[in-house]
Amino acid sequence: MRIRTPAKINTVLHVLARRPDGYHDLFLTYVPVSLYDEIAFELGAPPGIELTVAGAALPAAPRDNLVHRAAAAFYARCGLAPALRLRLLKRIPFAAGLGGGSGNAAGTLRALNHLHGAPLAPQALAGLARELGADVPFFLHPRPMLARGIGDELTPWGDLPPWPLLIVKPDVAIATAAAYGLVRPRARPDVPPPGRDLAGVLAHLDNDFEPALFPVHPLLARIKAALLAVGAAGALLSGSGSAVFGLFTDEHARDRAAARLAPQGLGLLLPCAVLSRHAYLPAGAAAP
Repeated sequence: MRIRTPAKINTVLHVLARRPDGYHDLFLTYVPVSLYDEIAFELGAPPGIELTVAGAALPAAPRDNLVHRAAAAFYARCGLAPALRLRLLKRIPFAAGLGGGSGNAAGTLRALNHLHGAPLAPQALAGLARELGADVPFFLHPRPMLARGIGDELTPWGDLPPWPLLIVKPDVAIATAAAYGLVRPRARPDVPPPGRDLAGVLAHLDNDFEPALFPVHPLLARIKAALLAVGAAGALLSGSGSAVFGLFTDEHARDRAAARLAPQGLGLLLPCAVLSRHAYLPAGAAAP
């Protein structure tokens, strides 16, 4: 079995008060996008969990990868003995604020639950996802979402048009903990309007990490300005960075912008589009 796991962007990210558990309360949007990693699953392999990774280089050993961790957590929770070979093809940059690892973890949980006959009910699967990371529950059923709590209290936002995007990932690494140490929490969030038209989304593009990180990493501010200068209708840092996305009204404008940005050497250019749904499993398959 082979699945694709999408990336995400955040069109709103507000950082609220610090919680007793060390996390911050948040208000944010999750929007899945058509930038994918691939994971292949082979059951009946030698006992244990074997993971190989191709594509983008990752800083962690395979055993520390979220795919391996998700598989190990699934088998431990189900009381099953694993005999699994996994192959991960990475296209989503890591340390980018695009949720690549979280999507890998959620896709692994969904696929293994399907392959083993759904031993975990939806609520149990969601609980396991939450243990693996704050973004992982969103990726169990990727669609535009409003989120609160640490990002795990999800409310459907509704379908969005497939707006073209250009993501720029510079050669900048930002530790999430360090980013939160720089951000200034706000007293209350500004909730985006219920409308999902382009004007409404653009009017509420807002990420509290920008004023915290742009002075420390001026290249990020330069990328945002460059995207707007080449025709993006709006641009924003995704998550705690370091990827910055530009939102365009049509693919031709996006592709022209990419051609103009390419000689500037700002970073990796990743054209993609907004998704309103992503299915991990074949049509008609049971999907806890």
